[in-house]
Amino acid sequence: ELAREPLPMGKLRFQNEREEQAASLVQSGMVSVARTNVVDSDTTRVEGRVRARGRKQSPWLVLDSDERISDAACDCYYFGQNKLFKGPCEHILALRIAFARRRNGRSS
Repeated sequence: ELAREPLPMGKLRFQNEREEQAASLVQSGMVSVARTNVVDSDTTRVEGRVRARGRKQSPWLVLDSDERISDAACDCYYFGQNKLFKGPCEHILALRIAFARRRNGRSS
């Protein structure tokens, strides 16, 4: 036994607050995948809409063949201030989750 107390799995599930917010947005049905475009065999562009805190955001992202985000943008304040230097905003992350669920046949 490494710890006396059980690990707080709820806190370990997400790497940061933005990931937790993204999961909540998807779970609440606030994310829609508007368009997907297979650019080539290695690249997919995904565009969507996210409703959060009374606003509608329009994130997009480009996934490479390993499903990593190679490019992305959003019209939210966080992205405007940080671009991708501090990681993607919750809207981009939510779009990625919604796209993965749709691709795997699961509803958002």
